[in-house]
Amino acid sequence: MENLRTNTPSFPVSNSNVFNSKNNTEQMFEYAIEQANIGNETKAMEIAREALITAKQNNLYLAIYIHSFMAALCMERKDFGSARIHIYNATNKLNTNHFSYNTDKIYLDALLALIEKKDGVAKQLHFDALAA
Repeated sequence: MENLRTNTPSFPVSNSNVFNSKNNTEQMFEYAIEQANIGNETKAMEIAREALITAKQNNLYLAIYIHSFMAALCMERKDFGSARIHIYNATNKLNTNHFSYNTDKIYLDALLALIEKKDGVAKQLHFDALAA
């Protein structure tokens, strides 16, 4: 694809753009966290989705942390199915050679256990309400 104003390619032509993408992705992710911290979960989820897309396109390990963040947001919304999917995707992207593999694996396992616990409580409350 060409940029119509300059007739030059509009796609990256050097590896330096990969580093810019990493910084931009990190900034988007940080902004998503800020939005969640001020209570704007919907905006946080939208921004995190965009950050996740660029993290995946650039094969960034950051995608694991974005998936974890999105799983936590989904859990707060009681969307336990989506939360599990994000944990599954994060777990599958883990690299056993990465310096934080053990910490990341422990965190993801703990987050999944919390999701399962909250989902179980929600299902029990729903069942109790139906039984009453």
